[in-house]
Amino acid sequence: MIFTFEHMDIDGGRQETFASLVHRGNCENKWTPKLLDLRELKHHFTIWQKGLFGKGWNSLYWNNHDQPR
Repeated sequence: MIFTFEHMDIDGGRQETFASLVHRGNCENKWTPKLLDLRELKHHFTIWQKGLFGKGWNSLYWNNHDQPR
């Protein structure tokens, strides 16, 4: 069974350290909301579903209690 997390970043800002963003004058970070692109979400799930077909299980991970940390 495989858990993928690529799709967890598609509705947030850049995944850089806060210090590097402030240094460049950009305070956007992973907690900065971004509109969800449904096509991008489907794309992430489809790649893994097709790639693992007949080879293993792909868990459709959506969230858990540790995500906000």
